[in-house]
Amino acid sequence: MSRRRSFLPIAVATLAIALVLPLLSVAAPATAEDPVVRVGFGVRAITPVGEPPAEWAQFFTPHPETGVWGEPYVDLDEDGCYSGATNEDAAPLLDGDPPTGAAPEPFVDQPWNSAGDGVQEPGPWSVRGVDIYGDPDSTGKWDGVWGNAGFGAICALGANDDTLASAMVVDDGETTVAMVSLDVVGLFNIEVQRMRRELVARYPDMDIDELVVSSTHTHEGVDTMGYWGQLFLNTDGKFPAYQAFIRSQIIDSVREAWEGRVAAEVKWASGAQPMGIRDSRPPFVVDGEVPSGQFLDADTGEVIGTIVNWSNHPEAQGSNNPYVSSDFPHWTREYLTDRTGAPAIFFTGAVGGLQTPLGVNITGPDGTEYGSRVSWERTQAIGELVAISALEALEDAPVETLPTIDAQRRVFTFDADNNVLRALSFRGVFDLPTFVGAESWGAPEDRTDGVYADSFGPQNQTEMVRVTIGDAVFLTVPGELSPEIELGGYGRVDQTFPHWNGGEGTYDACPEADTGRPHEPVISDTYPDAEHLFVLGLGQDELGYIIPGYDFHLINAPGDPIADAGFPGVGPRLIPLGGLEYESCGEGHYEETVSVSSTFAPWVACVAVELSGIQPWGHDDYPACSHANTHTNPYGVRTDDLPGGGSMAGFTEAEARERLIEAIEASHGHSHLPEAHVVSPDAVVETGHTHADGVSHDH
Repeated sequence: MSRRRSFLPIAVATLAIALVLPLLSVAAPATAEDPVVRVGFGVRAITPVGEPPAEWAQFFTPHPETGVWGEPYVDLDEDGCYSGATNEDAAPLLDGDPPTGAAPEPFVDQPWNSAGDGVQEPGPWSVRGVDIYGDPDSTGKWDGVWGNAGFGAICALGANDDTLASAMVVDDGETTVAMVSLDVVGLFNIEVQRMRRELVARYPDMDIDELVVSSTHTHEGVDTMGYWGQLFLNTDGKFPAYQAFIRSQIIDSVREAWEGRVAAEVKWASGAQPMGIRDSRPPFVVDGEVPSGQFLDADTGEVIGTIVNWSNHPEAQGSNNPYVSSDFPHWTREYLTDRTGAPAIFFTGAVGGLQTPLGVNITGPDGTEYGSRVSWERTQAIGELVAISALEALEDAPVETLPTIDAQRRVFTFDADNNVLRALSFRGVFDLPTFVGAESWGAPEDRTDGVYADSFGPQNQTEMVRVTIGDAVFLTVPGELSPEIELGGYGRVDQTFPHWNGGEGTYDACPEADTGRPHEPVISDTYPDAEHLFVLGLGQDELGYIIPGYDFHLINAPGDPIADAGFPGVGPRLIPLGGLEYESCGEGHYEETVSVSSTFAPWVACVAVELSGIQPWGHDDYPACSHANTHTNPYGVRTDDLPGGGSMAGFTEAEARERLIEAIEASHGHSHLPEAHVVSPDAVVETGHTHADGVSHDH
């Protein structure tokens, strides 16, 4: 049996995976009477460079030199980049005043990027059933491609490799599931809900019962969330027409996979590739395992496609790369495809906490020493090492018949207490619906949907999906999961760990980092009968870091971020602080500044338990799943003791504004906040025969 495991140093006790919960039962071996399971793969490029497909040509104008898509503009300085207004003082942006500085280059403000409300109503433009949800904030703003999403806006000068939408469709004759890996920094759940509807509109003959979309989180790609525009805070980096194009390509990749289905068998295995991962936040816990699956044509034995799952940030090219790229997943897929002659899909795993290849010495497959310096050759070596570990594990794995499949979805709404992110949502940087009055805790009959509250509500909504295919379980998590929540190993204890540039490092015990909140259920313990557990990070959503509650500290001012709209907890005062980074024992808490909520981790871990078949709400064995622990309250949110001393209560508005600006400028990192109101959060959704429509890191 292959089990998920953390790759801890010898000086740290190996985590014991206790098989104590009677959860999912593994299906019995198939017999001649079992239905035939069919599998297919499909791939579409989403690279926003070069000539766009003919049906999308009117919506994208490639730059004549770089080929990068965007609204037409006059490149006065001939630097291949759109040059907008500069702004040396961020304060006017908070007041909604126009920025100061140089005039922007002239551009054509195309109507399809601004027609619509960005959330509920699309504009009048669509392509074969896929709508452009124009954003009013795009009026008067140049819309185009900003690269290096996840680090900060950078002008894209072309593409190094194609970014892809890669799909696998699995069909047992009763249930059909499509699983897609997407080379973007993240995609909000509202886009997944749109895809569900648009799949039916474009291909009404295609019965897809569940659609799973997991972003690879490449930091060398395009801003698909809004957080990394040219003028931070004021300029939304999303490109509405491109968002629609991505959904269109996903739908066509699913169609290709659906049409290409053949009767299939499978080989499951797990390789190991701990090299290339640095855990930049204590405790040292990394998931270096590479769960893999290889699907074979049941008649010919030929490989149909290969999937791999690895937990590391695709950011090996660093923060200064001007070329769109899928980073190391590109070379993982290329290596697998070259060796098997079939498509390959890379799924990102638990990358929070923070798991990164930056600063790590790399030795390539041929023994070449690349060190830690950023280069395309080093990035390629990382990707190939992952592919090799998967192929070596799969080589001797037994061929198995695929039994029937099962999929369940759980939609849930929770309180958000990161007020900076809420403020950005209110300002339209994130085109996301919010809610008020929803309750997703407890038994299905005790849950309430709440009321849609435009962008100023105090609650966000997301979803998780569990798919079981034979001996394998695929579980989506709606953000960047800390490996402790997957594998265990909680606590900032005395610890020795491998130093990323050789030798060893140490973490000293830090009692003050512990908020006293109960530890979340460990996901790998929750699925003991799953011989192969695939954790699909940034699955169905990207709400930022999923940080254990015992170690969640976020400095937060009293009050609330947005104008009075008559909803509880929303006041008319100053946007309060939420982005200042708390420190304990010399270790920063950057990840909290870009996490949607201090209760995010218990919700994710407890919903994972629920999807396993156990109801954890109010259960004594799951203290992290109590009502108190899953609802906003002080716990790890610090309301005093700001860096340098002092209390929020004594701040003047000007001082608070200055600190807010500093906090925002210092954390251009990940993203957050959720979405949609198509599926009710009443209960787990069993996918049967109905359609499924219904900043820079501190490295």
